[in-house]
Amino acid sequence: MEVDAADRKVQEAEDAVAEQRQVVVKAEQGVNDAETLLDNAELSLRNYEDYKKLRGALAA
Repeated sequence: MEVDAADRKVQEAEDAVAEQRQVVVKAEQGVNDAETLLDNAELSLRNYEDYKKLRGALAA
């Protein structure tokens, strides 16, 4: 009886660890997505700054 209860506790702990691993994987994916968005925003800003410079040069 005690062995069965211990086995259940071990299984519950293993299940909890597996769930936490899934949370970590999702969090890592979220971080990667955020880094991609930041990279895209920085690129867009550089492109806009280049556009303003070219526009100013053409107007001169």
